[in-house]
Amino acid sequence: MPTFPGGRSAYRDPGEGYVHDAFMFDGVEELVTDGAPFLAEGLAAGEDVILACTPDHNDALRDALPHDAAVTVLDQAATYRRVTSALTSYLRLTRRLTREPGHRVRVIGEVAFRDEPADWRDWGRYESLCNQTLAPYPLWSVCAYDTRRLSQDVLRSARRTHPYLREPGVRIRNRGFIEPERFLHLVADPPVLPVQRTPPSLSVPRVDGDTDVRQLLSRHLGETLAGRDGRTRDDFALAVHELVVNAVTHGRPPVAITVWTSPEQLVCTVTDHGPGFDDVFAGFDLDPAGGAARPLGLWLARQACDDLAAFVAEDGFTVRVMSRL
Repeated sequence: MPTFPGGRSAYRDPGEGYVHDAFMFDGVEELVTDGAPFLAEGLAAGEDVILACTPDHNDALRDALPHDAAVTVLDQAATYRRVTSALTSYLRLTRRLTREPGHRVRVIGEVAFRDEPADWRDWGRYESLCNQTLAPYPLWSVCAYDTRRLSQDVLRSARRTHPYLREPGVRIRNRGFIEPERFLHLVADPPVLPVQRTPPSLSVPRVDGDTDVRQLLSRHLGETLAGRDGRTRDDFALAVHELVVNAVTHGRPPVAITVWTSPEQLVCTVTDHGPGFDDVFAGFDLDPAGGAARPLGLWLARQACDDLAAFVAEDGFTVRVMSRL
């Protein structure tokens, strides 16, 4: 059984609050050898156990447990569709399952990384944000990283965003862990997307509170995309609308929007001349169902797109949203 240095069980309940491990495994046998005892110990303690890995890894871990074990299996692609929706889903699920004092939840999950460096950055932010957003909740998550499939950049990010590291037979405190606020500042400035190197499909140099941005974008995208991806278009228009309202309300004029479209992506920047916000957690740490009394706009924008990045550019404080088609 995996142990801490000195022989203590790696699966002993670490106490209240969120516990976040990264497990680097080389093949399904290593995943099951380490993961099944972790899950079994949780089941024996009466904890809820959740799997959110690839379908074949979910099956292998499930088969290593008793057939009557109460295990919740989540669809990986749906769970890890977007950073903010994944955070919100785990937050709500944990709240629902831990209403009784002292009850804990264990989960083994695999983020559904795509083959794009920008996607690695986004899910690295997700792993870091979990340490902040889920901190008060009795959830113990083991994030599984398949070293045969994932890039060194992804594995390097995992080693910076998890307070504990697992390898076959051992679990240790991670000396390379970077606290979320510092890590998110390190990845704050996003790379320019390829579509931004092409002429924009729409540019509005001045918008104000009287501009119906949502209608403007919906009409423009409907014409540009010839009826494709209606739900994505509507969500994207909502995200841009919320950002414009935020810029008009809290920023300084002029507020400008620039839109790029390609067969793969929708991208928009919203720029104003105010100082912007310096809270790297803005728009992440809110769950309306949890009764949080904070502004909804930025949270809604993050929920409605695949990526949102805020940064200072030459022409002002800029928020960029991207949605995949």
